[in-house]
Amino acid sequence: MKDFKEIAEKCLAGELSGTFKNRQGDSIPSHILHRFDHVTYPYFYWDKCITIHGNYFHSGKSSNYDIIDFIPDNMQNQITIDIPEGMEVIREDTSDEIKIKFIKKSLSYDDIENQLSLCTKIQTQYFWTSNVNECYFSKKIEVLRKLTNIRNYFGKPDPKEVLSVGWCISSNLSVTSAMPAGFGNVVFLKKEHAEQAIKMLGDELKYLFEPW
Repeated sequence: MKDFKEIAEKCLAGELSGTFKNRQGDSIPSHILHRFDHVTYPYFYWDKCITIHGNYFHSGKSSNYDIIDFIPDNMQNQITIDIPEGMEVIREDTSDEIKIKFIKKSLSYDDIENQLSLCTKIQTQYFWTSNVNECYFSKKIEVLRKLTNIRNYFGKPDPKEVLSVGWCISSNLSVTSAMPAGFGNVVFLKKEHAEQAIKMLGDELKYLFEPW
């Protein structure tokens, strides 16, 4: 067994506890392991002499009594769960049980920017300065950039459909209907997408409505 000597020494020193497994599947609590005054077989459990590699006597890795695994106490009840793409896990502990729930993962702005192609993504070109006016201008442009990227991710109304109605964000951070080509607004195809943009950007959106 790999690292058997290191694990055995930690168990004997009281730094680690758990259960060893031999080749035939027996469980050997770590407190059963003892030191044996022998150069070749420095350990034993029950009446079995063990080498520094966890092998029984002179078995050469072929005995049912060879130690082949170790499970630390804090790993005994560990369960591995595969999380479906786009989902996240919520754990609920009660006195009687542990419940695991899958919920749809909240989409963040970083998720959107990472997924947008370079030809669709608007890159940042502004940097903060010590000048107050330039700072507000840069923040305003940065929020506009993010909002446009979110809209590009979800999709926008077809500009050829002149009479179609889209959705944009108003100064009171509510969603209102808008013409796709109207007044230079960032227009979303669906209302729920504009609402998601408000959740993602939060207070940042206030800079969008600051006077120039």
